[in-house]
Amino acid sequence: HNLVNLGKINKESRVLIHGASSGIGLSAVQLCRLFNCRQVFGTAGNAEKCKFVEERAGATKCFNYKTDDWVAQVKEETGGEGVDVILDMVAGSYVAQDVEACAVEGTIVFIATLGGDPASVPILQVMKKRLTLTGSTLRARSLEFKGDLVKQVERDVVPKWVSGDYMIHVYKEFSVRDAVEAHRLMETSQHIGKIVMKVIP
Repeated sequence: HNLVNLGKINKESRVLIHGASSGIGLSAVQLCRLFNCRQVFGTAGNAEKCKFVEERAGATKCFNYKTDDWVAQVKEETGGEGVDVILDMVAGSYVAQDVEACAVEGTIVFIATLGGDPASVPILQVMKKRLTLTGSTLRARSLEFKGDLVKQVERDVVPKWVSGDYMIHVYKEFSVRDAVEAHRLMETSQHIGKIVMKVIP
């Protein structure tokens, strides 16, 4: 929904995915690849995660947000133009950087606020570049809307998963009884992909 319906990705799109080594991020990178996007970039927290995003998920390039100037690198990789679509789960201080990294008439889609809310937005730059800032959350949406999204995933993604062209990476599984341990692991940000909790009847 966020990339296809709001971001309107297509074969000409240059896309930046923040948190690219997370479960959502890895899915987003691969979805861009399924839509044959021109370039797909990501950000992640260390070299191991960046390597995984590039080699396993298929990103054009992944930037270490702790050590790299990812805005400058995005500009360099796109010939100074910037990206057409940014999927942002961080917000906070990233918003101003997103605006800088975005190409003219680009779209920034917010899906979470891990970096905090509210944020400072350079409105003049948004106006000059004619940017679209949007976002969504599923919590407030109707069951009908959610059902339509499930059908869309079943149609576009599940066949690719079955054929092996789409990866769902599970970092570690926990019993629901070990929820505290699972949460501790998640807080370390060491994982790549999903942490799964198994509910045993």
